[in-house]
Amino acid sequence: MAPVKPGAVVAVTGAAGFIGSHVCDAALAAGYHVRAVVRNPGDQEKVQHLLALNGAKERLSLHKGLLDVPGSYDEAFAGAEAVIHTAAVVEIMDVSDPEDQIVRPSVEGVKNVLASADKTTSVRRFIHTSSEIAVLDWQRPPETTFSEVDWNSSSTMASGDYYGYAKATAERIVLDHKSQCFDTLAILPGVNLGPCMTKSHTKSSAVIVRQLLFGNTQPEYHAHFVDVRDTAAAHVCALGWTPAEAGDCRRFICCSDNAMKVSELEAQLKRLFPEYKINAAPHPGPILQGVLELPLFWRVFLSEFRRAMALQQFKLDNSRVKSLLANSFRPLDDTLRDTVKSMVDTGFVKARTSGQSPV
Repeated sequence: MAPVKPGAVVAVTGAAGFIGSHVCDAALAAGYHVRAVVRNPGDQEKVQHLLALNGAKERLSLHKGLLDVPGSYDEAFAGAEAVIHTAAVVEIMDVSDPEDQIVRPSVEGVKNVLASADKTTSVRRFIHTSSEIAVLDWQRPPETTFSEVDWNSSSTMASGDYYGYAKATAERIVLDHKSQCFDTLAILPGVNLGPCMTKSHTKSSAVIVRQLLFGNTQPEYHAHFVDVRDTAAAHVCALGWTPAEAGDCRRFICCSDNAMKVSELEAQLKRLFPEYKINAAPHPGPILQGVLELPLFWRVFLSEFRRAMALQQFKLDNSRVKSLLANSFRPLDDTLRDTVKSMVDTGFVKARTSGQSPV
């Protein structure tokens, strides 16, 4: 399909979310007209930050859409030239019914969104927000470098990675979808950090930084970080992307070259913010990490998925998003600095003080 150029109308689902809000911001900055689709357009606490974005007064409108309600996106998509589907369930810890709370909303939700896009002939491009976990397969050799040709086949309900299973399944549904009017693309971001526009954003993937500021326990794993503003830019660049040839891959891994264990952010944050108490409390900790190496004994403590995430260091090839979408990545220091400032300066998070002076 032809690229969707600035000036066109773009509908963004999950617009009030962490990624969705930044996608709206980036789309407005690029000159698009944005239909911000949220659960409740009348909830000022959830949407006022969208209305305050540069260009919103002239080119942003609010619309209602619910993942679990078929047809609820029809009005927002009618007449739009593109859909960016960022709406998703992001709560992956402490769920009592993963099938009902994670998998069904993601899988059935994307079917409902695609069905609404099918009802209009105006949509020419459908961009789906997936995740890097859709390509990671921990049963592959540790030296494997994963790229867009790979698919995660290890994440299943039985292995305990309900989120990865839901993400990979939903993305396959999108890329396998057949339409005479629009093509489908997927952006696969790493762990998003960056400016939080609302208090609820501090509980999204940026919660990693929030937990370090509080000194709270959180899962330890090897993460590929990306600034949420770079993820948003990738989505907007994808609107204007033209495949080099028929059959060209329609997936883009979107992560920077910054990869490390979550707990390793502690040292960098302390360097940037000596005035705050910042402590990593990883789970599993060093002692349990040793136990995880013991055959079968680890099953007492963790699922197969959690063990793999704690022990393995995955490699990702992000060359496609760099070359094809001309997407550059912010330095991690800038991302961390802006994440903390957006949390603390706004009062969203009360940081503990160390008694030292700021840098």
